[in-house]
Amino acid sequence: MIHTPQDADACHLLALAQSGLSNHHAERLWLQRALILFPTSAHIRTSFGVSMLQARDIEAAHAAFDQTLIHSPNFAAARYRRALIELEAMHFARGWSDYEWRFSYPLAPGVWRDFPSPVWDGKSALDGKLLVWAEQSISAQILFASVLPELDLPAGLVIECAAPLVPIFQRALPHTEVIATAVPTDPRLSESDIAAQIPIGRLCGLRRQSRAAFNQKVSYLAANAERAIDLMLDLTKPEHRTVGLFWRTDGRKQVGLSLTDFRPLLENAGVTWINLNGNRAAPEIEAFEKQSVIRIQSDHAIDTSVDLDGLAALISVCDLVVAVDSPRRI
Repeated sequence: MIHTPQDADACHLLALAQSGLSNHHAERLWLQRALILFPTSAHIRTSFGVSMLQARDIEAAHAAFDQTLIHSPNFAAARYRRALIELEAMHFARGWSDYEWRFSYPLAPGVWRDFPSPVWDGKSALDGKLLVWAEQSISAQILFASVLPELDLPAGLVIECAAPLVPIFQRALPHTEVIATAVPTDPRLSESDIAAQIPIGRLCGLRRQSRAAFNQKVSYLAANAERAIDLMLDLTKPEHRTVGLFWRTDGRKQVGLSLTDFRPLLENAGVTWINLNGNRAAPEIEAFEKQSVIRIQSDHAIDTSVDLDGLAALISVCDLVVAVDSPRRI
């Protein structure tokens, strides 16, 4: 006879074990039993909400996080998970508010960092420079940086960002100090002429409180013109359309599609295809070209995983870019 645990924590542990085995049906059954035994548990109900997210049942996930926060309003995991749903649904007021809880949730990408200057509220006048410091991934920093050209501060800005972004951001903001993220932190970020500081994600949240605030069709990043011209002369043909192709989102895990999946598209005449996946895709390209006789142009001097300035130059010579979406991280 199989004994059914009567302890909510035991049921929760069994659910987590089933999740690790990718047996999501059994996971949800154990979570439902755990909730019957302990309906106000913030940990269990949040786990149930995450399970619903994995099943793409957004309504049930949102309801689970709401219910968690009724009983435990300061439970950071539920706040952060709900924030992702709210922001995706373009409910920006509550979404950005909940998103601030990333700094209290160890599994979220945000890590709070202390600086000598006070935190800026986004409105107060400043008697010195504003430090906008880096947080989260390179892709998140690129997204958040769309607000930087909108800032009109008399004393100017000091921007910290991931090292591969420094030349790109410096080109976009030529009169701004751009400092690479480093360990230990660059001492410049603690100097006395900096009047206030703010994480770049929070700054974006303050500036993007409505859908209309995103509809600003102003380019804020630019490629290196000299590199772009060299690539154009080397890789493109004047009589062809030039299309960049990014078919893998992670070269190590091979997330995405294969070139074979794109073959019906790649067989179009009059198109020069540009590899945006970089050197890591070389073996796949070589095998594909042998069996298809379709040419994928590459610049092997550019490692697109680290040379983002080179990647920007490659993209700038393309008339169009075809890319797979990144998998949702929940």
